[in-house]
Amino acid sequence: MVNHAFFKALLFLSAGAVIHALQDEQDLRKYGGLLSLLPYCYILMLIGSFSLMALPFLTGFYSKEFILSSTYGHYSFSGAGAYWLSTVAAAFTAAYSIRSLYLTFLTKPNGPKVNYMGTHEPSLVMALPLFILAVFSLFFGFIGQEAFIGVGSGFFTNALFQHPNHVIEAEFSVPLAYKLFPLIATILSSSLLILFYTCFSHYGMWLKDLWRGLYVFFNQRYHFDSLYSFIGYKIIALGYITWKSLDKGVLELLGPFGLSKMVTSFSLRIASLDTGYIPHYAILILLGLIGFIYFVLSMPDPKGLILILGFTLILPYSPSLDDTQNSPLK
Repeated sequence: MVNHAFFKALLFLSAGAVIHALQDEQDLRKYGGLLSLLPYCYILMLIGSFSLMALPFLTGFYSKEFILSSTYGHYSFSGAGAYWLSTVAAAFTAAYSIRSLYLTFLTKPNGPKVNYMGTHEPSLVMALPLFILAVFSLFFGFIGQEAFIGVGSGFFTNALFQHPNHVIEAEFSVPLAYKLFPLIATILSSSLLILFYTCFSHYGMWLKDLWRGLYVFFNQRYHFDSLYSFIGYKIIALGYITWKSLDKGVLELLGPFGLSKMVTSFSLRIASLDTGYIPHYAILILLGLIGFIYFVLSMPDPKGLILILGFTLILPYSPSLDDTQNSPLK
């Protein structure tokens, strides 16, 4: 992790320096021909890329070689699978690192002239941290290997606990061929890519036409954008259904809005009975009286209801508290 931090930070900051020098242009296809204009940035990105590719004696070599050897040193199906997948990933890492270097510095200029007119090396404030990272990307792995992960190293002492069953002596048990194979794959993929760009670049369109489906698949970023759009659309559609059926449906129907709407609707229906015809009023009075009598007779003890009804009828005629306070007798 410490090794990775040095050369990865170097690559990111060097790429930022190149972008800044080219008027903030970020399209790699509009670069090219920057070797003579930005030699310092080229050296920095070359060191960072070679360390990322884990070339021998650079910082990235000591961490990647140890990780790959340790995965194979498990001598299990999962360990072997991790080893071969990591080896393939190392080959592709070398390929895209060489591609970025070639398209940025070694090929002919492909961008507009205005981007190249103001090209300049980074200032001292930007160049000094890059130089420090480059030095660590060159030498830190060689210097710090034995201190951090060397056999019998006491650097971490008791800070990290490692079970004895998990100790892997990959440095002595893994055959040399399996240690060198990731390096061979890295060099082979880099060489094939350089050969393709320098001698067989005219076959690029032919390969694209031949493998158009595969090209579209990779060019569309493995269709992850389409997958994200599909998932996002489904989530938004689910949210709309939830909002329409719950927020604007059940909750409003059973909540205060629905209750007030129901009372208002019921009041309007009752008000519609006010037709102004005496026979209609007589029928309503008769139905109300019949219903009241049925309600009273169906109760087990109607005396309490009759008492409450009588009190309700007398209540409007009783003097209120305000009338008593305002009485002239007071």
